[in-house]
Amino acid sequence: MKYSNALPWLPALLVLSACPEPEEPARLSELSVSCAPTVVAGQSVQCSASTTDQRGKTFDVSSLTWTSSDPTVAKVDAATGKVDTLAIASGTVVIRATASAGDVTREADASINVTPKDPTVHATTVTTPETWREADNPHLVRGRIAVDGSAMLTLEPGVVVRFAPDAELRETNGAILARGTPTAPIRLEAQGGAARGSWRGLVFTSPGSDSKLEHVTVNGCGATGGEGACISVRTKAAPVLRDVSVRESGSVGVLVADDGSAFGAESARLSVSGSAGYAVRMGANQADSFPTGGSFTGNSPNAVELTGHVSRTQTWPARPGIPFVIPATMKVENPTAAVALTISAGTQLRFGANAQMEVNTGTFHSVLNVDGTADAPVLFTAHADSPTPGHWRGVHIAINPSKTGHISHAIFEYAGMEAEPTANYYGDGNLNIYGDFSSDASFLLTDVTARRGKGPGISMLEQMGFGAGSARVRSSENGSYPLVIAPEFVHTIPADSGTVWTGNSQDVVMVDSGRIVSSQTWPNPGIPYLITENLEVGGSSNPTLTLLPGTELRFKAGTSMRMGFSENRPGALKAEGRADAPIRFIPDVLPASGGHWYGLHFWKADGSRLDHVLVTHGGTWSKSGAAAGIIGPANVVVHRELGPFITNSTFRDAVGHPICVSNSGGLPGTTRVDTKFLNPEYHNNGADNPDDYQCFYDI
Repeated sequence: MKYSNALPWLPALLVLSACPEPEEPARLSELSVSCAPTVVAGQSVQCSASTTDQRGKTFDVSSLTWTSSDPTVAKVDAATGKVDTLAIASGTVVIRATASAGDVTREADASINVTPKDPTVHATTVTTPETWREADNPHLVRGRIAVDGSAMLTLEPGVVVRFAPDAELRETNGAILARGTPTAPIRLEAQGGAARGSWRGLVFTSPGSDSKLEHVTVNGCGATGGEGACISVRTKAAPVLRDVSVRESGSVGVLVADDGSAFGAESARLSVSGSAGYAVRMGANQADSFPTGGSFTGNSPNAVELTGHVSRTQTWPARPGIPFVIPATMKVENPTAAVALTISAGTQLRFGANAQMEVNTGTFHSVLNVDGTADAPVLFTAHADSPTPGHWRGVHIAINPSKTGHISHAIFEYAGMEAEPTANYYGDGNLNIYGDFSSDASFLLTDVTARRGKGPGISMLEQMGFGAGSARVRSSENGSYPLVIAPEFVHTIPADSGTVWTGNSQDVVMVDSGRIVSSQTWPNPGIPYLITENLEVGGSSNPTLTLLPGTELRFKAGTSMRMGFSENRPGALKAEGRADAPIRFIPDVLPASGGHWYGLHFWKADGSRLDHVLVTHGGTWSKSGAAAGIIGPANVVVHRELGPFITNSTFRDAVGHPICVSNSGGLPGTTRVDTKFLNPEYHNNGADNPDDYQCFYDI
């Protein structure tokens, strides 16, 4: 009998085909979250999460984290799911859990409705020490309450105080201590998130600086019925404001009254935003207390308005990008004490229409020092978006030799409005500096620019000159002259290459009235000198005026230049030019007629010298000018014998003659002059006159 070879393994095959398949490993499939649906603000609640696998069985995950959709309403512990609601919060928050196992991640969430907590209400005067605590948030102030009776009101870090409409917190005879921290700031805000100007604000009226605000935000205040600011400081109060932010004021951000009130000495980093008025308004006499640091944004405008006057020595701090606005006349002076105002580098002063700064114009006690730098100049300008020349009345500084001052790296622009009839000044320049008629008054100017003024750029008046060391003075784009200065102080004009006087409507140095009484040399400024009144060289010291080659003097109609007019006022002129750089004495307008001005007159003028000069359009036929020393129908009139002091010169277009001399000495102070200045050996040219010869006059 034969058996099949396949039969022995068939049972084994049947056994193998009957074995069960291996079970699929458990994996994360579902995540669910459970939280109490409603909770009162300030309370805590524990959320839980459950996870199951694909078979619906409990599943342990390797990672489970919790997050809150709005941490300002409720915070959740990322590891435990414990939810802490903020006492000042309300609304709906979503708490989300995220679970991970292997390469599988699941998310689930639950909503919690946070209902408002009843506030801690304050509606009565604080007369004993009192603390408002974070645990009692939110606090609500109703009405206008005061801190009085020398009480201290303390606000803990993290405190939130809400103010009902028209509410106010006023420190009258006590102190407010609100010292938050960077992580737990103090918030003072409008109830219900109301718009700016909802409540009145904080008011400090107790003298001194016992009150302190640190890491405090003040929001939505400045109601029109209040003090006119979110924070008001009055009656010589000086609260310390450090890291304080004022937002959305309905008026001014911070108001410091001009009554001796100030920012406390430790104040710093004040920020103001969104105010309907100035960021800060304060008295100029306490401007040195203005805190450094912080920012101004979105105010109308982003500036500090200074009111009143300065009567104490101080230094104004610089706040880059934050100007001081001076809306009206500001005086720097004290009738009984010396005052020094120093303005720091980078400061910007903006002047309202008709405004001006007067330094020392009434008492001669005060000093102005402007300490700009090349990188941070001080700017004096108009408070206008599109300023025009003459917007304001300029800076006016009066000094005496013992009370001077200096200006370094500064710009003056858009001034030049004429002075008020009752003002203590009369200059109409961007910068006007006055002496006290002393012969040695001076003011140091370095790296100063005067531009875009309606009148002169710089006016040096009442015997005032540039101090020794003055340099790099620029005056351009002005409506009249770059510089006005008295003749005695012309020699102080800086002559360095950085000094520029061009680009004005009249590029001439206007020489104001006065007499030269000390020997000096006038620099050649590269533009003419304009002589506006009779110019005399003479005094008890027998001064000599020296003019450099290329210098040009222009004379207004009816003026003259006299040397040594009287016996007790001798004086000389040395005008020695060159063939390529003659010295010119000409009229201020061309074309002009002979006799436009009255020419050069030499009386007791020993030591005078004219060489390579040009004199035109001078002389007068009138004998009435004898008493004033201007008789003679010529460009040059020599009243005393001085020898052949005129050479290589040209005299033309006179009213009569090129040169005229005294014939008899009959006029007091004269002698007969025998020198023939037009003789060939002197190389003088007397052509193009009605009578081209030397004349004699005799009275």
